[in-house]
Amino acid sequence: MMGGEEMDDMLLRKMMRKRGYTQEKLAAAIGVDRSTLNRKMNDETRCFSMDEVFAIGRALKLTRSELSAVFFCGYSM
Repeated sequence: MMGGEEMDDMLLRKMMRKRGYTQEKLAAAIGVDRSTLNRKMNDETRCFSMDEVFAIGRALKLTRSELSAVFFCGYSM
């Protein structure tokens, strides 16, 4: 993710499915192309920005604990 931490992409995908979000729907919700979201989720390009992290949290209605588990490998927020 940022600063060497790794994003839990499997957990993000699980939360997306649970909330009925496809990559296309989530990308639109956070204002990026689906291909950009796909690359970032698959660690093929730059990391998510903090703005994108919080936009994903808002779109998926993630709790702070859930957001932390996905993007900060369990660090408390």
